[in-house]
Amino acid sequence: HDRQGDNPTKTGNKSRCRAFDYLIFYHSFGCFFGGRIFFQIFTSYRFNRRTDMGNSVYHPVHYSDLFQIQKEVSPSDHFVDIGSGTGRAVFWIAYKGCIKTTGIELNEEIYSISLKNLTTYNNRHHSDITFIRDNVANLKIVNSMNVFYLYNPFNYRLFIYFLCLLQDSLKVYQRQITLILYSPQPTIIKIVKKFHFNEKSPKSTSVLGKIKPRYVIYKNS
Repeated sequence: HDRQGDNPTKTGNKSRCRAFDYLIFYHSFGCFFGGRIFFQIFTSYRFNRRTDMGNSVYHPVHYSDLFQIQKEVSPSDHFVDIGSGTGRAVFWIAYKGCIKTTGIELNEEIYSISLKNLTTYNNRHHSDITFIRDNVANLKIVNSMNVFYLYNPFNYRLFIYFLCLLQDSLKVYQRQITLILYSPQPTIIKIVKKFHFNEKSPKSTSVLGKIKPRYVIYKNS
């Protein structure tokens, strides 16, 4: 997230947020932090800078927010991270008890890192994690998929296409769908409502005085 020219207060808050994230990661995974996070699963801020992935960019979600997001996911759910990057959200949700998780990532370089991370993760934990390298427009939504996580969703045309795929899936197998949109744009929010998803306002994800929620949760009618 860093940008040159940020004022000192904002930069300081970001640094403290990152330090908080590292502490959470250390506590949960038993890793060692010394300038980097060493769980041999590499999803740190140093690596995941702004990366051109077509019409979208990838940033790793804060672990402080994942603590809140995980409350929307039960062990029996099938969690799907669209634009999964190196797998931070996927590994976290799996680690916290969700049996089946899937990540879809378009960028080849970042996808390859998620596969290396998966190999390392599976050396320590049993999991049913799948990573797919493809465009979301080609995603085959199977009946078990019911929780979809998107960070700053892609351009609105592609997002509409994804929602149409989701609707087609619901015609085949009706089920409760949860959409978790992290840092969504106003246009994306308007589109979701037109597809008859109801907003479920999450609790504040306040960290160090920042009280505005960074994500919005929707469920189908």
